[in-house]
Amino acid sequence: MISNSAPHDAARRTNVQAAAVNAAIAALLVSGILFLHYCRPVLYMGLILEDFWGEYATFVCYLLAFVFLSWTMVKNPHARKPGYFLTAAMMFLIAMDEISWGQRILNIATPRAVAKLNYQSELTIHNIIDNMVSIEPLFFTAVFVWVFLLPFAARLIKPLNAFMARWGIPRAGLEESPYFLIALIFFAFSPVIKSDEISELLLAAAFASWAQTVLFDSPDRFANSKAMNTVKRKLALLLVVALSAGALVSMFGITIPRQRARLKGQLHWTAAISYPKAGLYPQAGELFKHILASESLMRKESLLQYGIFLSQSDNPEAEAVLKRALVKESESEVKNPEDPQYNRNKGIIYKLLKMDAQAHAEFELAMQKDRNRLARVDRDSEKYGPVLSMAKTCVSMENYGLALQHLKEAVRLAPRELEKLMAEDWMHRIADKEALPRGRHPQILQYIYLK
Repeated sequence: MISNSAPHDAARRTNVQAAAVNAAIAALLVSGILFLHYCRPVLYMGLILEDFWGEYATFVCYLLAFVFLSWTMVKNPHARKPGYFLTAAMMFLIAMDEISWGQRILNIATPRAVAKLNYQSELTIHNIIDNMVSIEPLFFTAVFVWVFLLPFAARLIKPLNAFMARWGIPRAGLEESPYFLIALIFFAFSPVIKSDEISELLLAAAFASWAQTVLFDSPDRFANSKAMNTVKRKLALLLVVALSAGALVSMFGITIPRQRARLKGQLHWTAAISYPKAGLYPQAGELFKHILASESLMRKESLLQYGIFLSQSDNPEAEAVLKRALVKESESEVKNPEDPQYNRNKGIIYKLLKMDAQAHAEFELAMQKDRNRLARVDRDSEKYGPVLSMAKTCVSMENYGLALQHLKEAVRLAPRELEKLMAEDWMHRIADKEALPRGRHPQILQYIYLK
């Protein structure tokens, strides 16, 4: 039952029992995430992949926060103030932005005017703002101020407290601060792969938990609320989020062909780039084995990527895997003799096997095929593909100076903004000295198959 007093008045006492319960639950959440990250990387992917468990759970949490705050305003007249209306509206906007306003679910094309403003070419507000200023640090800073600084300032400064009460600016009680704290820690220190996705999920859960408390724990009885009530409510919230996210994944996740294609790309990226870059080779190897064990997750370069990864991690199995990949690439070349990518792939394999003469021959053949492709086209838009392909071959040869020349030309020829960004991204990769091959650690080769 909702009281007729304003929700979460600054004068109420802190519920120590509820704070202890929330701190324990927050600690369990962190432990679970770290366990999945290091010990169950395949399951961990469900938290960080787009349109999968983590993203849909984030959407559900913000939507629940909107529902809880809206219900509070319906039941409690004292909550019907601008601060609560704006906070509820913000929760709704963030929830819808998280799923691009249903664009991918409904297969809605991005209008050209929006695509020009949005670097991900999606119907999202935050990506448009990101083109002007990085919004995520600002948002997390605002959350830190709201949760940890504003309540103390309101207690010390009476005019500020009166202003907040008059306009209905919500306050985050200390009982809920553990959830916000772990989200801020993951954002600030990035302790896991794709920490940004984890911090977004934890922050969404924090808002959902806080809004639930606003609704069900009124100020006049909050301090007397038993710890068991807190446990029951948080478990109920967790169950609702998990079931709702699971339902969304089953309806709009990997069951849709285009989503499966994106899932494969994200899986390969994490296995080939993210985990190895963090030095977590066993976890990357487990992901690769998961990919290769499922035909639906494999791509035509998966075996070669696995061979590159094994070379990168100095694994003795690398040679056998690379030889298998060489056979596969040779078979593909017979079917598509004009495609230079198979010669480039074979060149990479020979190079990793330390067969330099054969590698050089394959790279030269790939370059010649691209020159032939260029000679057959007239329009700039048709020249972009061969020029970018030549740049990739130069990268494979470690001829970065010539690669940059081709990339600059590719930027000029790019028919659309997306292709231009791709070529510019390659230029940044080459400028990133950490990504360039050092000895037998050719991580930049993986980008050829991922970009």
